[in-house]
Amino acid sequence: MDESIYNVLLTSELGLSVFGTLRIDYDPGTVLPDSAGQPPAILEQLRSQAPSQAQYIEINEAPLAGTLTAPLLTGLAPVRLTGVIYSAVGFPLSAVLFNTGTPSVVLQFGFFSRVVLVGGLLWQPGPPGTAFTVPFSLLARQVGTLA
Repeated sequence: MDESIYNVLLTSELGLSVFGTLRIDYDPGTVLPDSAGQPPAILEQLRSQAPSQAQYIEINEAPLAGTLTAPLLTGLAPVRLTGVIYSAVGFPLSAVLFNTGTPSVVLQFGFFSRVVLVGGLLWQPGPPGTAFTVPFSLLARQVGTLA
């Protein structure tokens, strides 16, 4: 299992910038079970967005786990995240991490390069189902790995 550590810059549409740390645990040999605890709506939405050419490309799914710490959002306690990484021919394409508790977090990112992630984050500070959600853009740079 590899743990990658990223410095994260989150920017809201109103200009609020928040710094944090994202840690991702990835085990490429792990197979995603049928019921891995993922919200089916998120995964089905991603699968439906796949282009029609995807039928000719084998896309693999593998589980991810991680934590997000952004002191202005999370305080000092990290928010635990679980999710899925999608890859083709061994190259990572994109990933989705989420927390369905409080705070509710959905984080989706792609790999701009081997060490840079770009994507977005939806932050819902209250209990699940509340209407207040803050969208952030995400830019992250890898600062280290632990094997």
